[in-house]
Amino acid sequence: MSSGTLVAGFYELPIHIAVAHEVLGSDCPTQIGDIPARVLTPRPLPGGLDYPAIPPPLLGVPGEHLGSHFDWAMTFAGEYTEYGATCLRRLGIILSEPEEALPELPRDFGQLAMRIGLAAQEGLDVWFDLVRAWIEVLTEQDLDYKSPSYDLTFHGDGFHRWDGLWLTKELPAVRTRVIEPISLDGWIRTLRMAGERREPPLEYLVTRDARAALLRGDLRRAAIDIGTAAEITLNNAYRENIAAITDCGRTLSQEERNLRRLAEALADADVHLGATRDEISYLTGARNIAVHEGREMTLDELCPCLTTLTALLAENGTRLT
Repeated sequence: MSSGTLVAGFYELPIHIAVAHEVLGSDCPTQIGDIPARVLTPRPLPGGLDYPAIPPPLLGVPGEHLGSHFDWAMTFAGEYTEYGATCLRRLGIILSEPEEALPELPRDFGQLAMRIGLAAQEGLDVWFDLVRAWIEVLTEQDLDYKSPSYDLTFHGDGFHRWDGLWLTKELPAVRTRVIEPISLDGWIRTLRMAGERREPPLEYLVTRDARAALLRGDLRRAAIDIGTAAEITLNNAYRENIAAITDCGRTLSQEERNLRRLAEALADADVHLGATRDEISYLTGARNIAVHEGREMTLDELCPCLTTLTALLAENGTRLT
């Protein structure tokens, strides 16, 4: 990082991120738009985690202006994670002067520190969307802050019943999820990839979208996304194994590469898929019902399809490490 002008700040996360305790106190490089940056997480409290974490020191910022422990993080209750985790609410950010002049803010536009800060703000939304995408792919956390899901909802929410006084929210629906926090290695990788403006592979992004749709009860969309992610994965496997497929006379034109034919060609070439033909056929049927009949299968009917997709990705997905 440049030894020139440094600008300190913090970023109020649009949605809380679960991180392993080992991430606390880290100082990792990234790039936000055109601006080199370091991301500082709150520090672990000496002697334990009775409080979640201590705000990180930020260059030139008096401690009393950093906020409280709870402004920065909170500790997850044990029933929500097997691993022990801290929920980040803020990140410390140290920006530095780029080696090349800022292209959209000429040198005579205000003070240099202000121009660095404005340039970083301009790139911050895209940067966080990449951070979010990588964490969702690596851990299956749900970080869709634009359409959040809730673990506590109410049937008939908004209905009020008169019984001498107005009663509402009488039928709660509670969902319990086990959350996998991002590890320190995963955190470092996420910040590096976001800094390089690199997205996760497409099949993982579409799988992420399928999980999000299932979580929100959008079952038709989930079935379509599951089928799309499986088709991308098998099409990639087809290209990787084209020599073996050609040897057994099972080559397909681009128009012929649908889920059923891709699975048949790969299986006939003895390519290990990670799932059986019957499992892939069931997944294909679920996608076809959603696309061609326009109706939803139930959550219980769709969950095996997500399991099959996960197995296909594990065997044939683009390697993430």
